[in-house]
Amino acid sequence: MEVWDGRSPVRVDLGITRSSAGLDHEEVVRQIQATQIIVNAIPVDQIEQNRLDIADNVIAIGDNTTNITTNTTNITTNTTDISNLTIVVGINTTNIGINTTNIGINTTNIGTNTTNIGINTTNIGINATNIDTNTTDITNLTLVVDTNTTNIATNATNILENKNDLSVVLVNTGDTIIKCTPVYSHSSGFIAPAQADDPDTVKVIGFADEEIADSTSGRVQATGVIEATTVEWNAVTTDVGTITTGSTYYLSVDQPGRITKVIPTYGYNAPLGVAVSSTKLKINIERTVLL
Repeated sequence: MEVWDGRSPVRVDLGITRSSAGLDHEEVVRQIQATQIIVNAIPVDQIEQNRLDIADNVIAIGDNTTNITTNTTNITTNTTDISNLTIVVGINTTNIGINTTNIGINTTNIGTNTTNIGINTTNIGINATNIDTNTTDITNLTLVVDTNTTNIATNATNILENKNDLSVVLVNTGDTIIKCTPVYSHSSGFIAPAQADDPDTVKVIGFADEEIADSTSGRVQATGVIEATTVEWNAVTTDVGTITTGSTYYLSVDQPGRITKVIPTYGYNAPLGVAVSSTKLKINIERTVLL
């Protein structure tokens, strides 16, 4: 048996009791008295110090109790945080999986883009060649356009000066038909100088495109522009001098095979064309009108 005074760490072994070890009453009393002597021998200041230490320990126990409560709260908070972190870790794990998939897709896309870059590079080369070819073609087309422009101008002139020739045979006219003479077709099959005083002779089919001798064939121009010299125009006009630019010319009523810019006042009004210059007449044979 140990005996402690409550302050000192000194413990005194009193042995075992009689009841537990078969000792008699006197022996137990003796051991208690011996123990009391030992306890009485402990200094008073040591006992006081032990009491102070016990008080400090009680305060410390209170502090520890508070700390235990705080730690319990912290443990609860940490447990919640751990749960939240577990959720975050789960989300991050999912995101890692998604990102891994995206990395795979992006890797594939990079491969595809690399291929496309190669194709585009080839196409750029082809396009560059095509540009050179097109540049050459444009140059050639420019030459063609220039040629066509020239041809258009030439064709326009040709259209303006188009001659619709008729092969004719003159019979029993008795005289030579001079160039630019307006003529009509007789029912007997010959041509003769036209005149605006008769319903038959007023039917002009065109102008003699050349001098035609009696009983021979010659050309007659029915459309386009007929051109002649000043002398040739003076021979078929009733005016003094050449034809007047911008003036409309009519078939003469008074003289066969002649034209005039004076509008007739009797017979037939038979417009034949308009002078486009002093040497050219644009043929425009219109419907005749009886005056």
